[in-house]
Amino acid sequence: MNEEAFTREVEACERTMYRVSVTILGHDADCCDAVQEALTKAWQHRNQVDERYFRTWLMRILINECYNIGRRRARVTVMERMPEQIAPEVEDTGLREAMAKLKEPHRLVLALHYLEGFRLNEIAGMTGVPLGTVKYRIAQARKALRAYMTIDEEGGRRQ
Repeated sequence: MNEEAFTREVEACERTMYRVSVTILGHDADCCDAVQEALTKAWQHRNQVDERYFRTWLMRILINECYNIGRRRARVTVMERMPEQIAPEVEDTGLREAMAKLKEPHRLVLALHYLEGFRLNEIAGMTGVPLGTVKYRIAQARKALRAYMTIDEEGGRRQ
């Protein structure tokens, strides 16, 4: 892949990369680091990818980098860290709070599929799990979201 094509493809999915990293990491500085590291690694290996699979390949690098940063962060104890919002583009605060309560693998597949528009087979390639597992995680995540979003008899949201 030449430099122009790489730059064009990266610019097209730059926002998606940030939103995917927010889904996994949640902290702005970590997300920026993950995107930058993923782009650096992708640039170094840009000649090894078929352009048809560039987005899936790049997202896989990003997801791996997010997990690496998450592991490093888990080893460090931070005293007072304010939680970041999960998906700034989602207007419904209840939905944002409900998504934050989901397990990370469920939150990730939901964000990739519904917020970023990736097909299920692309998500399977990005996350490194079978297609059936992706479908199961989406079904479980939707079920959990329904439970979190159900309004109880008193009119408040369930906690």
